[in-house]
Amino acid sequence: MEQFTVYPPFLVSHEQAALIQIAADPNRLWERGREAYYYRSRFDLEVKKEEGSEAFNEFVAKVLLVITSEPVVIGYEACFLRFPHGSSWPDHIDPAPEGAHGHARLMGYVLGGVDTNLQIAGTPVPLRPESAVCFRPELIPHAIRQVKNDRVFWSVTVTF
Repeated sequence: MEQFTVYPPFLVSHEQAALIQIAADPNRLWERGREAYYYRSRFDLEVKKEEGSEAFNEFVAKVLLVITSEPVVIGYEACFLRFPHGSSWPDHIDPAPEGAHGHARLMGYVLGGVDTNLQIAGTPVPLRPESAVCFRPELIPHAIRQVKNDRVFWSVTVTF
């Protein structure tokens, strides 16, 4: 894998709409992240059986196709990350969990305008609502530069 890979047409419009609906749910619980810079809210990467969840199921299938290309998957974490107006997250790396070889992260953004403020290896990453980026967070520094409006990302990290 290069420093990062951008998948320009990753989501289609009805998948984007499903993620927006899930992330914007007023009953969604948000907890403060590992650092004080952001909030997160976990979601399950499981096929939903409720009526009208076909778009979410399509999203899940695409994510799993990309992130399970590693030979032995130990586990995953799927969540939304919310960065309030004015917040940022400095350059950092995320150590792989103990006993793991490494991990890969696939992420995109759900809400908050065109400029996502995401940087990987010091390079601004041009994400659009339909795109996604994949990178190795334990090897490559990444950051969120100060946001002007609230930003919500979806993030799926697989441990191998």
